[in-house]
Amino acid sequence: MKQSQNYTSLSKSAKQFKAVLGLDLEFFDYLDLYFKDQLDAYDAEFTILGEPRKRSASIRKNSNFENSQDKLCFVLMYLKNNSLQETLASSWGMLQPRANVWIHLLLKILLQTLKELNFVPASNSEELAVLLKKTEVVFLDGTERSIQRPLHKEEQKRHYSGKKKPHYKKQSDF
Repeated sequence: MKQSQNYTSLSKSAKQFKAVLGLDLEFFDYLDLYFKDQLDAYDAEFTILGEPRKRSASIRKNSNFENSQDKLCFVLMYLKNNSLQETLASSWGMLQPRANVWIHLLLKILLQTLKELNFVPASNSEELAVLLKKTEVVFLDGTERSIQRPLHKEEQKRHYSGKKKPHYKKQSDF
């Protein structure tokens, strides 16, 4: 299968690059520095299937990825576009089972990279409290979500937002 996607072809147009991957080239290059380190550390010890490595890693002639930038593009494209593995595999010149293996591996490495850079959000209230203590300015962007009304009056008061009811327009109002 012929590969039709790669970092080199995507990076020729900054506008297309951002549209396809969701990042600008400058930030991508910054992220790739750390991603490459994590990838090299993994490759030194394990194969793509996660088995302990018996011989040193090398890039094969028929590899779908020439470098870490291609691998980062691949996983970011998967995350941004939420495409089927079959579609992603086709655009990178591989079969779906191989794409599945790469997706799982590269997602794990990307998460490790983002943790190293402190770009991973807090997963519970304790972690959030620690992060907030270190931060001077916090911007919140949220919307109120309706919840099922509690049965007890005290609980109802605690959850009451001041809004009487949701304001939905009926079909006849249009």
